[in-house]
Amino acid sequence: MFDQVQTTVPSLRIISKPGVTSPSTEPVLRSFLVATIDGFQILRLQQIVYLRYNTEAKRWVAVLNEMNEVSLRRNTKAKDILEYSSLFMQINRDHIINIDYLSMVKGKECILTHPFDKVKDLGASSGFIHQLQERFVQL
Repeated sequence: MFDQVQTTVPSLRIISKPGVTSPSTEPVLRSFLVATIDGFQILRLQQIVYLRYNTEAKRWVAVLNEMNEVSLRRNTKAKDILEYSSLFMQINRDHIINIDYLSMVKGKECILTHPFDKVKDLGASSGFIHQLQERFVQL
């Protein structure tokens, strides 16, 4: 029905409809073909709540909105993940969040939307707070 445009980023292939853009003129990237430990899995941007770096396994883990996890391949870097979409924002060395799930920043703690508001250890660095202030209009 639609032709698909594929852009390759190390460990991921981004699939979107040609010519579909968001107000920021960035292509709307709806689906990702994620290289996992076991092979490949298709994830939709809205499924990914946040990613955390597992220091023991030395790999990024995507936490999905069903609260299950997908381990990414070891060679996936934070920079690669951040290039997928402007909705991904690194809040500290070990966490990247999908800002569509961000409800508020209380002190330096990121609080996600319900039912993910119980997730702890999403502390934000000072740099993230500054980036957040630059990205959003403050009233």
